[in-house]
Amino acid sequence: MKPRTLTGPALPLAVFCLGCLLLGSSSCGRSPTVPAGSIRVHVSQDAPGPASGKLIELVGMQQQRTDSEGLAVFVVEAGHYTVRAHDINTPGPPPAYIDKEAVVQPGMTTDVEYFDCTLCRAPRP
Repeated sequence: MKPRTLTGPALPLAVFCLGCLLLGSSSCGRSPTVPAGSIRVHVSQDAPGPASGKLIELVGMQQQRTDSEGLAVFVVEAGHYTVRAHDINTPGPPPAYIDKEAVVQPGMTTDVEYFDCTLCRAPRP
């Protein structure tokens, strides 16, 4: 049997299909781009003024301090995150940090709230 070659109108169609196949597989195993979401962390306190300068961390990823409004905003991909706030005062012996879970949907903002009890401050051991 003699091998067939593409000629005529079948050639451009075959080239087009091959190009689409190559472009479609160029993501190298990564998923298509998903719109980013965000985590907005707000720290409030019982004293006048915002809780600025608090260290907020996305565990194992990023960290930043709250701004003059007590806010820290992280732009992230959709998924599950652990948000850690350091030096937040609570009744009783103060913990070194407080973890909260955040679930981010594509293109959405997830709010995480912390309350810093300034009246609860006790010397750390």
